[in-house]
Amino acid sequence: MFIKVLILSFVSYLLISCSTSPEPSFLKRENTQDLVQIKILDHKVPAVHLDSIFEIVRYIKPETSKKSLIGNYSKILSCNDTLFILDKSISQQSILAFNLDGEFLFKVSAQGRGPDEYLQIADFYVDPNSKHIGILNWGNVNKYDYNGKFIGQLNLRKYNIQNIEYNKNRLYAYKCPDCRTKKCFAFSAFDMDGNLIYEDYPEKKDILWFHFVKSNYLSSNSERTYINLLNSDTIYEVGEENLQPKFALDFGKFKLPDKEFKKLLNKGPDYIFDYFRKSNYPLFGLSGFSSADGYLWLSCSGYNRSSTTIYSIKSGKTKSFNSYYPSKEILLPGKIKNLNGEFFYGTIGTSEILNLKRQDEHDGILDTTKTFSQKRLDKYNFIKETKPEDNGVIVLLKTKEF
Repeated sequence: MFIKVLILSFVSYLLISCSTSPEPSFLKRENTQDLVQIKILDHKVPAVHLDSIFEIVRYIKPETSKKSLIGNYSKILSCNDTLFILDKSISQQSILAFNLDGEFLFKVSAQGRGPDEYLQIADFYVDPNSKHIGILNWGNVNKYDYNGKFIGQLNLRKYNIQNIEYNKNRLYAYKCPDCRTKKCFAFSAFDMDGNLIYEDYPEKKDILWFHFVKSNYLSSNSERTYINLLNSDTIYEVGEENLQPKFALDFGKFKLPDKEFKKLLNKGPDYIFDYFRKSNYPLFGLSGFSSADGYLWLSCSGYNRSSTTIYSIKSGKTKSFNSYYPSKEILLPGKIKNLNGEFFYGTIGTSEILNLKRQDEHDGILDTTKTFSQKRLDKYNFIKETKPEDNGVIVLLKTKEF
């Protein structure tokens, strides 16, 4: 009887604690009215030639060796002419570093259960000031120097961090915490010692813990960091003390209604995929977004429609398209992502490179009596020595002003 009373008392305490805990709210916001409007178009926008939007800056083929073999280009960061590549393939969980000529520099590979190791890499950042790499591992951040040596750890496990971003000597995190209220803060800002500076962006638990997740929630250029959550039509700019709404995304008639979104939160993956197969909605707003200095790259994807919109912060203009025209003159990457403040990047697998090489040779590029553009000759000369075991190619791109 005593144990039963004790249990009931404890349950009552939890109920009282939960009911009296204040719901989190947005921190002070200034520009809630005058947001920059960006129209996100549907799949009816035309395909484009990639070189009408981007300048191809250079092709990089990372050196291939036993130490530098890359199974998957999961994420790439650039810092001081060094490329840091996250490989989250089945064969390894590593960070590999190369210079812009593709020469292998070093590797962080410490998968294991020891105090200086990690089980898997959820995300990573590069701090150019202290010259270390931070690896997000089950909520903690393991730090390694540029020789791959373990130099410390930030214990952030209680925040349940999913994505992490570095910018100007701060760490920014998207997280899925388990608080006692109906909403939890989805964003945290930390100093480089792991001390919490502030939390913001209250979000409902059923959204934070929804089984459908975005590829990235945070994006930085050289000056600013932005955040956009699942099915949100607002992009927030990270400030010194709070988040500020900056861009309002107009999906028009293709915006998934809130009541439909709430219904889907209680459904399983099979039901959700079938729902979108039969609908005209893209999947939960932006499927991905990136920011370079002066530009936003906004992608929507779904079964029946996909489109990409590039927004120029300087001119306020947009360019939208649904795909690229095939080109024999340049290497066309698949997905485009932000590399640093100035450049975007895309990757091309070795099998595709070999197909392009065969196509060039089938068209007679080795025949000296035939004439080809200099672009196509340059592309062929770059890929002609490619072998099946080689690493894939990284394409650096720069947005043309518009």
